[in-house]
Amino acid sequence: MREQAPGKTKPQRAKRHALLYHQRLSEQYFWPAVGIVAVTAALLVWNPSKLEPFRLLVSVALACSGMILALTFAFRLRAYAICADQALLVQLPFYHFTIPYRAIKNVRPTELFRMYPPREQSWGQRRFLEPIFETTVLVIELDTLPAHTSWLRFWMSKYMLSPDTTGVIIAVRDWLKFRADLDEQRSKSRRLAP
Repeated sequence: MREQAPGKTKPQRAKRHALLYHQRLSEQYFWPAVGIVAVTAALLVWNPSKLEPFRLLVSVALACSGMILALTFAFRLRAYAICADQALLVQLPFYHFTIPYRAIKNVRPTELFRMYPPREQSWGQRRFLEPIFETTVLVIELDTLPAHTSWLRFWMSKYMLSPDTTGVIIAVRDWLKFRADLDEQRSKSRRLAP
């Protein structure tokens, strides 16, 4: 193993902080999708004669549930926030945006239920958010959003947009570690700014 020269440190790779909404979505659909894939695959392999007229339908169910299973992995693996050198990168499964540290006005912790009271959400939304309503989230206040509101809502949950200020809401498991990473990178970028 090669030793590093004294005084030189290897740059650390920025930590990925998985986004809770997408993890929750993955958890909600993973096991039902696994069950449907297993049952439909077993039916196609077993191939009983009474199932012959429905073989195409079972094949479509297998393909659709397999696609849902693949999407649950994509949602789990491709939804995260990274405190990079110059900006906060928010990667969503099919979209990403960056927020330069100089654009951040304020970062404040709060609980999700304070931003979006459960009684004001529909039954389906409450059921989906119930495990994360008590979670502490970080509200990142900005002068302007990284894209138009309607464009952001197309790609991400409305629960990622602050209802009372211009900004985004980042929900991760270890919000203290994420906040520490964010504060450290913001301080570094202020020190390096001309």
